[in-house]
Amino acid sequence: LICTGDGMALAYRAGAPLMDMEMVQYHPTTLQGSGVLITEGARGEGAYLLNSEGERFMERYAPNMMELASRDVVSRSE
Repeated sequence: LICTGDGMALAYRAGAPLMDMEMVQYHPTTLQGSGVLITEGARGEGAYLLNSEGERFMERYAPNMMELASRDVVSRSE
């Protein structure tokens, strides 16, 4: 399931106050194109994160933790 922020925008336009918008929880592990969320437990069980070229890219961002890095670290990687 992909969150586009449309619900928050709709509420804001209707006059609902929004607060703590920086506290959105982000899950960086989805199946590309489908929007299906993959449990974070998959990384804990040894799943690899691959970029569009099929490379394990986390070595550049968290060389010691690799795929076990926290979601905030994974979400900042490219």
